[in-house]
Order: sequence, then C-alpha cells, then structure tokens
Amino acid sequence: MFSATNPLEADEKLFAASQTSPHTLTIRFKRHWLRQSAEIENVIGLIDYLNVLERNSEIKCILMLGNPEKRGSAEYVEWQEWASSEEGKAQHASVRMLSVFQQLVRRILKLPQIVLFGDGGRMTMSYLSLGLAADYCVLGTTSVVENPNLRFKTIPVGGVVYFLKERLGHQKSFELLSQPEPVSSRQLLDLGLCHSVCPAGEVEAQLKQQADYYLDQNINYLRALKGALHPDWDALDHWFYWESNHIS
Repeated sequence: MFSATNPLEADEKLFAASQTSPHTLTIRFKRHWLRQSAEIENVIGLIDYLNVLERNSEIKCILMLGNPEKRGSAEYVEWQEWASSEEGKAQHASVRMLSVFQQLVRRILKLPQIVLFGDGGRMTMSYLSLGLAADYCVLGTTSVVENPNLRFKTIPVGGVVYFLKERLGHQKSFELLSQPEPVSSRQLLDLGLCHSVCPAGEVEAQLKQQADYYLDQNINYLRALKGALHPDWDALDHWFYWESNHIS
C-alpha cells in the first residue's frame, strides 16, 4: 500500500519503495515475483506507482534492486508448473507474467529519471531484460543468468531477445540464448551487457555511488540523452506483439 504521508513510500506485493535522498528513490522487488504477478491488482499497483514516479519532478535517479533470495530457474520451473495447472490457467498466469515484464520494461525506458538496476543473485533471461532496459546495470560477482525456457521450449519474454539482438547481433544472441549453461556476470560484463560487477553485498552501494555521480552532472542533459537513445519504438512494439501472439 502507498503511504498516506509520502506517495513515494510504498509496500506492495511485488515491490517496496522508499525515498533514500531528496532526489533518489529505491525500488526493491520482492520474493515470489512471478507468482505474485498473476494477481492483476499487484500488477496494477506496480504500474500505478511508476505512473506517479513519471510525473514527479524531484526524483532524478531511481535504483531498482532484484531480490537476492530469488532462485532463478528453480523458481521459474515451479511457477511454470503452477501456471500450467487448472488454478494457474484460471488466473491467466502466463498472460499476466508476459504483461508485467513488457509493461515494466516499457516504463523503465520511458521514465524521465535515470534508472539504475542492480542484482546480486540468480536471474532468468526474462529478468535480465530489466537490466538491459535500465540506463546503468550492476551485477554481483556470483550472479548468473539462467535460461529455463530451454526446458519448456519457450522464448524468454520481456524483450530480452530484442535487446540482445540489438546489442550483440544475430549470431552471438543465438549462441547466448541457446546455451544450457548459466551465463556468468563476468561474461555479461565482457559482452557489454552490464556496466560493472562487484560482490553481491556491495551492489546497492555501487548503485548509490553511480547515482550520486549522475546527480552531480547536468541532469537535463542526461534526460535528453536518455530520450535520444530510446529504442526504435515501432520495432520494440512489433517484438512485444510477436511475444503476445506466440508465447502467451
């Protein structure tokens, strides 16, 4: 629920948010994110909050932190089995999960604030899309990106395929998305898919340090730069349309 005294303070099923300085805000994603995304009110709560942020002129930098206790492929497998059950189908779990990733990626790209993403744990390919959409990304030294979609013969959602192809080209993206072994944070750094790697316990501190650096710069210039570097919206919309029709 949102705070009655400060609309930027929130504690929802998918996330918690707090203002950590006059111009910086931190969003922490919670455990069981996939399962909670099946509840439409939880997705609405997240999008409504980001709409509030988009209109806020005081916040200049947003830190987004993945939950260190999430379990990557293991959590996805459990979610996929539940989503395939009668209960999961009744809640349209696959469609909701697709929607929350797509909407969150869109919001990250369109927010006027500088978005810094950090994660020190295990991620799936779909979760990586949040880091690729952000303006700055820090991962833990032991972080890995796993691809459970290989087991279920489904394409990862959230635009990760689109982002990888844009940055790495067809052949390298194909290699990365087809390998069964987890991709380490060091590999992602070498590929230019994150900015920095540090011990998991230092990810948040490094994001704050980078946010302070941005706050010392001309923030209007940085916002204009972010707008200029926006993706090809038609191409991204086309990819999301393809996801919605072939994956859900």
